[in-house]
Amino acid sequence: MHLHSAQSLVQQMTMQGPPPPQSYQNHGSTPPTRWVAPRSRNLCYGGGSLDSSGSSNGGPGGGGLPPDSGLDSHPVLEKLRASNAYNPQEFDCSLKHGRVFIIKSYSEDDIHRSIKYSIWCSTEHGNKRLDSAFRTMSSKGPVYLLYSVNGSGHFCGVAEMRSPVDYGTSAGVWAQDKWKGKFDVHWLFVKDVPNSQLRHIRLENNDNKPVTNSRDTQEVPLEKAKQVLKIIAQYKHTTSIFDDFSHYEKKQEEEEVVKQSYEPAPIQNRSRIDQDRQK
Repeated sequence: MHLHSAQSLVQQMTMQGPPPPQSYQNHGSTPPTRWVAPRSRNLCYGGGSLDSSGSSNGGPGGGGLPPDSGLDSHPVLEKLRASNAYNPQEFDCSLKHGRVFIIKSYSEDDIHRSIKYSIWCSTEHGNKRLDSAFRTMSSKGPVYLLYSVNGSGHFCGVAEMRSPVDYGTSAGVWAQDKWKGKFDVHWLFVKDVPNSQLRHIRLENNDNKPVTNSRDTQEVPLEKAKQVLKIIAQYKHTTSIFDDFSHYEKKQEEEEVVKQSYEPAPIQNRSRIDQDRQK
């Protein structure tokens, strides 16, 4: 009797199948600490590598997909590419004056929006640190930002800070609404550069830890920054966030629809709604 009941239970569970996957809602929640590659970008992430001459191959055995090979196309991305010379062939890494900082992002969604709108926002502490550096440098030299998403295992690009921090403005475009203030940036490099290419560079101002182990807005000493910039500039990448631009555009549109559903109707709309209810 008991054996028959157990067999029936197993058969019933098998017929029902596993529960459907739960969709991840970012509204008001803490973002995941581990980066997850959307779609199939991780499948072609051969990584490429630099050889002793500074040239690189496209991953193991020199294979891999060519960078920006048309895997993804979107009108917004096409417009950005037309107006920005990303990943320039020639880039002056011999900084005589300038400051360089590591930027750690919670999500690649915010990297997408930074590239799209040419802005960025850090924490309150990070904003003050970057704002001070920008105002100190004035026109003496650039302030470069080296971007990496937490847990991704790679750097995803380099941007130049182009304005002081506007503390009184909230951009309202980020994956979370808690970020206050904004400043302008100009993206120079958009490419995935594995940490393995940079891990040998250690920062004397951060307990001699590898540059890949840095926290948000960690400053990179100028001589070490030159090395990092040279490697990123010369690295022939096989992947970048551009491969997933349509994915992030769609995700942003969906998030905006959700936000609108949570926002109360404007006063004039609410009065009209009340009138409709009374009819």
